[in-house]
Amino acid sequence: MKFIAFDLEMKIPDDLSMVTASASSASIGPRPRQGAPNVNYNSGRIIFSSPTSPVIDLLWERLDNYKKESPSVNAYLDSSFNNIKTSKRVSDFDSKKGVLRTSPEHEYMTHELTYTVKAQTFSKPSSRSHIGVAMYDYHSNRFAILFASWDVNIAHPDESIYREMVNSFNCNCNKGKS
Repeated sequence: MKFIAFDLEMKIPDDLSMVTASASSASIGPRPRQGAPNVNYNSGRIIFSSPTSPVIDLLWERLDNYKKESPSVNAYLDSSFNNIKTSKRVSDFDSKKGVLRTSPEHEYMTHELTYTVKAQTFSKPSSRSHIGVAMYDYHSNRFAILFASWDVNIAHPDESIYREMVNSFNCNCNKGKS
């Protein structure tokens, strides 16, 4: 099924439903009033879920919030991977970046991660798998990230579905606009 919101487009599995739309967790500035999600063209978060698949998260923010520290989508992923890898609670970290896909106004890069999060007191370690895509949109000044993440000890999803979702992710902000 095709999903489109705020010029962000992707294919998602048919059994998904939108669980929530809210202000992005990375949002800088005032939070929306409780019960009044602040999802707009410049920032937001949409979470999809189903009984048979991992949660799928789509977040977007102003690109200016990221460009100073990470001038490209590749630099953003390098920084993010390094932050995860150097965490004292993370072990067995492995990452893989896809080929950089570009247009005159966009950069996209797929990525896959696996790692183990060490247990806190009275809990078991969690082995995580993550498939996603990050995008820099220079035309509309937006950063977006779409990903599916799951505990490999609990769920064993058909990863091809999530690779298709990630590979179909596109921004249509400049179609029909000047």
